[in-house]
Amino acid sequence: MLGRKQIQTKLTDIDILQTWEQKPLVPENSFYYGLSQADDIFRDELFADVYSFCGRPSTPPSRIIKAILLQFHDKVSDREAQNRARYDLRWKVALGIPLGESGFHYSALSRFRARLLFHKKDRTAFEEILNAAKAKGLLPDKCSKQIMDSTYVLGAGAVQDTYTLIRLAISKLLKTIGKRIDINTLLSNPLNLDYNTRTKPKINWEDPCERNKLLNELHQDA
Repeated sequence: MLGRKQIQTKLTDIDILQTWEQKPLVPENSFYYGLSQADDIFRDELFADVYSFCGRPSTPPSRIIKAILLQFHDKVSDREAQNRARYDLRWKVALGIPLGESGFHYSALSRFRARLLFHKKDRTAFEEILNAAKAKGLLPDKCSKQIMDSTYVLGAGAVQDTYTLIRLAISKLLKTIGKRIDINTLLSNPLNLDYNTRTKPKINWEDPCERNKLLNELHQDA
């Protein structure tokens, strides 16, 4: 279910702390402060159609989108993004996360990317946000194009986590069964992929046909 940004304030909210200090906690000309002032661009409603209408609320997509941009800006992994959202004051300012909250689990980033890919919104909603951010002066033209072409959005880094989870599950299953019996005696056909290596599949991750082919191969092997 779609999670939304909470509007109720707390004593540990960044805005409250900045009011006490009577000055921003990060420089006003920084990328982090710019993101903190752009809630009119990063709206949860843009992604409402990729979530169900019941269940436990998700991490607000407005926060995840900001985190993806911060990932690109700081060149960090999903796990490091989780750590920075928890410990880095600059990220807390940009994401609007109170000091006492962790922000999000790193797996929320890959799940969000998978939602965008599944609902074919991997470019449309993100482009709308980037264009608005560019118009507001948060991003230069060249930077926004790099983000759309980068691994954080459509490349291997953006979707490989979902594929890697499947590969790892198959690999663990093979290893567990292999300790008891010869796995080859169970297989009617050879596996499509080699699960004894951690090498990333060499495909064009921006090509939907190649992604679907790999997903079908993983599905058959599973």
